[in-house]
Amino acid sequence: MLRHTLWALTLAGVLQVAGAADTTADTSTVPSAATAPATTAPATTEPAKPSFAQMQQDMDSKNYPAALQQAARLLAEPTVHNRYDVLLLKAQCHLYMKAAVLAGDAFTAAASATKTALPAAVATASHELVVNSTPLGYTPKFTRTTPPPAKTTTTAPASNAGGKNAKGSGKKGSATAGGPDPFAIKFSPVDSTVKPIDIVDPASRKTALVALYADELQAALPSLKAANSAKPLPAMLEALAKLAPLRPLELAATGADTENVAMVTALMTHAHQEMSQALDSATKQEKQISTRANETSTARTSGNYWVRTRRGLSGNDRTALQEMVTFCGEIVAACKAFEAVPGVDATMVNSLVTEAQALSKRATSTLDARY
Repeated sequence: MLRHTLWALTLAGVLQVAGAADTTADTSTVPSAATAPATTAPATTEPAKPSFAQMQQDMDSKNYPAALQQAARLLAEPTVHNRYDVLLLKAQCHLYMKAAVLAGDAFTAAASATKTALPAAVATASHELVVNSTPLGYTPKFTRTTPPPAKTTTTAPASNAGGKNAKGSGKKGSATAGGPDPFAIKFSPVDSTVKPIDIVDPASRKTALVALYADELQAALPSLKAANSAKPLPAMLEALAKLAPLRPLELAATGADTENVAMVTALMTHAHQEMSQALDSATKQEKQISTRANETSTARTSGNYWVRTRRGLSGNDRTALQEMVTFCGEIVAACKAFEAVPGVDATMVNSLVTEAQALSKRATSTLDARY
């Protein structure tokens, strides 16, 4: 009995040691927190910076959405220096995608992104071309039969408020004395079967711009001719308003503003003559009214005193002077409008402004005098 008990205790001890050894072996195969390999997060790659070259490449490969994404990222950068070029490519992408309205908006934005006359004119005229075109292109209405003049340009900044590029001295209807009449331009209607000119392709768009300029000039020419022989200032100012949008069209179509400058100069010459003559006549009238108002006479008062009095102003005199002040204001406003047009001789404008302001001051003084 004792032998069986000792054998059982010995067997239990052996099993206990074996179990402990197995447990030690199992736990040694599990890595501890201290020895476990560190896990690394996947590396994040920043997107490539937008570039004009990539935008051009995307457009050339006809991936227009990607090109427009590049444009949006480039335009969002405050330091982008070629904003004008980016906006032109953006407009081109929209044209390829048949999105005419968005293309026109991009051209307008491009015109505002530069202060140089020719690039701004190209963008402005391109917007007008898009507006006046159909999905098929631009269909011309007239063709020019009078050859265009030799190319010269003011090369003025787009924000120019006037210049001294062509002096307005000479006969009516001519830019210079003895020069050709800038309004003597003839057109003939195009054949009704003429096909629209594609405006998507840049090379074809240049041809369409030439056609658009011819059509717009033909439409404005009758009123321009009439204003060059008219007397009322409103007619001259209306002509200026019609000339203003023709300048970017001419610049974009021909690379110069030769005709626009000649027409502006002719109109300014005519306007200067008319306004100068009107100011001379008003000045003489003001002197006559002032002289008459200051004429003195002697009269006996009820107290048997002799007093010297001035004649003063009649009702008609006051009306004439008030109209004179209003007229001088119109002269100054008209001159400011002319001054804002590139190609106008600022010296001519300033001389009229000075004369009108001086006359207005004299007329007001005569009105306000105590007689």
